[in-house]
Amino acid sequence: MPIIYKTTCNINNKIYIGQSKHKKCSYFGSGKLLLLAIKKYGKENFSKEILIEGHFSQKELDELEVKYISEFNSTDLNRGYNIEKGGYGNTEKQNMRISQSNKGRILSDESKTKIANSKRGKTLSIETKNKMSNSKKGNSNRKGIKHKEEDKIKISNSLIKLYKEDYYRKKSSASAKKRIEDGKCLEGVKIISSKENQIKATELARIKNVKSVLLIDIISLECIIFTSLIDMTKFFGLKGNSQLIECLKKEKVYKKRYIMKYN
Repeated sequence: MPIIYKTTCNINNKIYIGQSKHKKCSYFGSGKLLLLAIKKYGKENFSKEILIEGHFSQKELDELEVKYISEFNSTDLNRGYNIEKGGYGNTEKQNMRISQSNKGRILSDESKTKIANSKRGKTLSIETKNKMSNSKKGNSNRKGIKHKEEDKIKISNSLIKLYKEDYYRKKSSASAKKRIEDGKCLEGVKIISSKENQIKATELARIKNVKSVLLIDIISLECIIFTSLIDMTKFFGLKGNSQLIECLKKEKVYKKRYIMKYN
């Protein structure tokens, strides 16, 4: 049930007014000044009191929060830890302020471990996965931007450190075995390996999955059979084969002249 609560620091008697959808006793609020105070004095030196509870709409809850913050004057830095006058959500100005305060912030190893542990064993729903996928489609923020060499080294080192952990190593191994069973990669070739092994894996996969392709010229009615898609890519002088794959999958006419299909 929605509530408006008051958190009090038992050392300096400063208060924080907040709203919540639950009565969790260990939750004292998420205000920036409040969190800094909890870090300074310790959670054991804070107490929580429910001021009002009921089946309130979000609008009513916002109005009540504004009302109690005003009554207790908890935005006064000498009396409280509230920064804003209340209401659900952040304004554009607040979001900008939060963004600026988080820039350049470096998490400690302890914090990183806590975040990692909190996410372990959690499975995202299909709906959530689809939302994440759709949010990234058409994202061109880094289009044409290459990583600096020092950034590449940092990314590489972080991945090496990550996969040295027993949990991730086992998870990666299970994932690789599943891909082998599904025929998506070849057994005997390391997934995380040297460039030489990666090239070997790519070549083996190409040989294993090679398909001949029939090319029909609808103008001259000439037919050509290519032993692989790569050979046809070379025939057209293309650097990649994404266009040809698209035509094969959707049975499109290439360059308004050619029809192609796996033989």
